[in-house]
Amino acid sequence: MKEKNLNTATKGTAMNRGRSQQGSAAVVILVILAVVALGAFFVVRQDGQFGQIEHPGAQTQPIEVNDDSHNVQLDVSLPDGVSSQGMLLPVRAVGTDADNNSVDLTVAVKADGTGLSLKKGTYTVAAAAGAIASDGSYYEPNGATISVSINSDVEPGDTVEATTLPLAYQAVDESQLTDDQISRACDALTTAGVDSGEVSSLRQKAVSVRDSAVAKAKADAEAKAKAEAQAKAEAEAKAKADAEAKAKSAMHVETAYFSVDLPTSWYGQVNVVKDSDESVGVYDKTSNQMLVSFSVVPSSEELNMGDYSASMVDYRDNGSRRVEMWLHDWAAVYAVEVKAGNNYAGLDETTYDRLIRLQTNGTMSTADFPTAMDTTNQKVFSGRSFYENSVFPTLRLK
Repeated sequence: MKEKNLNTATKGTAMNRGRSQQGSAAVVILVILAVVALGAFFVVRQDGQFGQIEHPGAQTQPIEVNDDSHNVQLDVSLPDGVSSQGMLLPVRAVGTDADNNSVDLTVAVKADGTGLSLKKGTYTVAAAAGAIASDGSYYEPNGATISVSINSDVEPGDTVEATTLPLAYQAVDESQLTDDQISRACDALTTAGVDSGEVSSLRQKAVSVRDSAVAKAKADAEAKAKAEAQAKAEAEAKAKADAEAKAKSAMHVETAYFSVDLPTSWYGQVNVVKDSDESVGVYDKTSNQMLVSFSVVPSSEELNMGDYSASMVDYRDNGSRRVEMWLHDWAAVYAVEVKAGNNYAGLDETTYDRLIRLQTNGTMSTADFPTAMDTTNQKVFSGRSFYENSVFPTLRLK
């Protein structure tokens, strides 16, 4: 028996298995192929480019399978590590045999590329659907289509090598696998004549693998979201703590004679001016108006408590020197003077509101003084309490 070489670009290579012919009378097996109307589908040509092949609808004629049929060796490419033992790949061969009969055949090919037999003729071969391994994992074909021509000079028993382009399969994200993909793979195997029990088992395994992947993806996503939320909360807490520490440090005033902690809420809103170790003033950064000041004087110096607009909040005395805390009472100025039409400071309403909010740590504003008041109304001095209760207690005399 001679070897026959076919053009590998379109025909493959014929390989003689040395099978002897069995007499002049061939045993004829008639295979009735279903009537299939084949539409257009997208393929990958032998040159690796995508194209569209039109298969006009036609009645599929009975195909006579005898010694003129040839095993077609395909090149199957599966991802590394795939357990391909016992794996069946649904493959579809479409074309015309040598007697001009239309052929549309779906068969189950093994992972080694064997299992397809064709008579002389011209065909296109492609994966009919995705493939399901015995463990339930699913693999999607790349859409390649292989042209196979078996000419009259190919001798009976020769195996046709159709390996110029592989039928390649790739793994998919199983959490995204659809029921439709699984059904198409199983339906193709059924069409190929695979036992219904085996097909049902593969379907169940594929669904189980998919559902497990979905559950794992959900759990992973929830764990990731929880970890990200925790990390965000921790980062925000740290940023807040760092900001508070920075503000506290910036608002700590230290001189040779005393120290005091100003409100951290003032950070970024005031300027602390240290004239000397004996004199420190705190000013609103926007208007440059004084809010509070600290002065060191001898203990023997006579006390001067000031008036309603600028007065001493309190003092510390160690017997030789004392440090006095003074405030400019903008709430009192606004209630007594501004609301009575005497705006001696020449400030606008917005500035007064800002100064009162700073003085009271945001607890009061100009809205708390809708009408003019005199100094007999104790509300006039309500803006002092924040200094008395929150700032003065931090004053330390050295």
